[in-house]
Amino acid sequence: RQNKAARAEAVQAILDTLSSDDPAAALSVLKQLDSAGVASSDAFYHTIFDRWSMNDPVADWAAAQEFPPGKARQLADQQIFNQWMQNSPAEAIAAYQQLDPGTRLKMFQNGGDYILNTAYSRWAQQDPQAAFTSALTLTSAQTRDAALANVFTNWAAQDPSAAWAALSQIPGIGARSAAQTNILSVMGQDDPPAAYTLLQQLPAAQRNPDLYGDIFRTWAADDPATAV
Repeated sequence: RQNKAARAEAVQAILDTLSSDDPAAALSVLKQLDSAGVASSDAFYHTIFDRWSMNDPVADWAAAQEFPPGKARQLADQQIFNQWMQNSPAEAIAAYQQLDPGTRLKMFQNGGDYILNTAYSRWAQQDPQAAFTSALTLTSAQTRDAALANVFTNWAAQDPSAAWAALSQIPGIGARSAAQTNILSVMGQDDPPAAYTLLQQLPAAQRNPDLYGDIFRTWAADDPATAV
């Protein structure tokens, strides 16, 4: 047992070093070790795919597809996408959209909607206009509306005026109203007077009563004299 544990530690140390410099070579070595019955732990693959996804998620993704379906493959796919959507959300979204629905269900929980939501949120932090344009092309109304909600929350934090101007491009009253509320909620935290002014300009039927409370709570904490 001690020899087996020591061997596993040695393999892990070697793969840690090799995967940092050349993850493709590390994966090749691991496959050879597996064939010889030396290494079989999923943790070894986890180390390689994790390191690889930080630098080249496209190549990492291609390599993962060579593995047969199963829990290890599923974990690798999730791991790659989690890193990919942080570094290059637009690429991650494009790769995800190329997957058929059946594959998405096998790879990700809930069909992977959380992947899109997280990726669009991250993309909106980097380039909200591009993220918005892409989200509008999503064919599923439910998926599109969820992506738009994430986009506008992040967009409002950066440029509420631009986000507000884009509202008219959103199809569907429900999605437009949700995005509008998201903008006002963010503005209510950052600039309560401006949020209040915008809210007052809306038709009475579109004014969310809850927003008044949120806006004035922040306003009163910042400047109680003008909030009254």
